[in-house]
Amino acid sequence: MITRRTSDDAGTTQLKFGDRMSWPAGLAAAMTCVILLGAAAVATAVSSFMDGLPSLGGGAASGEAAGRMFHGLLWLLAFQAAVIGLTLAAARLYGGEPKHVLALVWRDNALPAVAGAVARLGVFAAAYIAIVYAVDRAAVLHDLAPAASLARSDIWLLALVAIGIGAPLSEELLFRGFLFPALAKSTLGVAGAAVVSTLAWTALHAGYSVYGLVEVFLVGLFFCWLMVRSGSLWVPILCHAIYNTAIVLGLRWLPIPL
Repeated sequence: MITRRTSDDAGTTQLKFGDRMSWPAGLAAAMTCVILLGAAAVATAVSSFMDGLPSLGGGAASGEAAGRMFHGLLWLLAFQAAVIGLTLAAARLYGGEPKHVLALVWRDNALPAVAGAVARLGVFAAAYIAIVYAVDRAAVLHDLAPAASLARSDIWLLALVAIGIGAPLSEELLFRGFLFPALAKSTLGVAGAAVVSTLAWTALHAGYSVYGLVEVFLVGLFFCWLMVRSGSLWVPILCHAIYNTAIVLGLRWLPIPL
């Protein structure tokens, strides 16, 4: 876990990694791959089972494309749930309480940290998207199209759960809570661990444009910084959740032409 704190010459508080994260870096990286592959297998099994239930597959949406969207969303939700469960199990495997190993401890500075983080992230995202839109409008539309399709569909509330809750919980638990602190114990150090764990997280968004991948990478580094500064994984989780939720609601309710 990330619990021990020291003060530097300027009097600022810095976070030290590894006090309760007992996973060695190499083994944690291998376990991250196992968790992702295991979650994908679970999601595929759940999706296959749901394919045999026409009443669930149809729902309010109709048509072949809507059915594919529904089953794809079910796969994603099952994948996210499996990642959460497997990550919590991995944290406990070496005898630690998941809330301590993964820094799932609420701190007094959490709410101000979340508020400041959301403001910074919002300013950055707005500026970055505006610049990319001016350079390559098609890239922005390409990256927003999948989320927009879900946000403007009949199953948008289910999509909101997956994007606004499932994604932040599963991704932050695995990459910032589990992998990042383990890598930081190695010769990579905190900075190297932030880069490597964020690259792994960015790989999950492989369908994005180059501009979108750069944005994801920079946001991931920001989330690592939040983890280090706050000492609580809840800060990047909540920041991630608010950001994703705002995107879904904006795509649904704002007249954004796509």
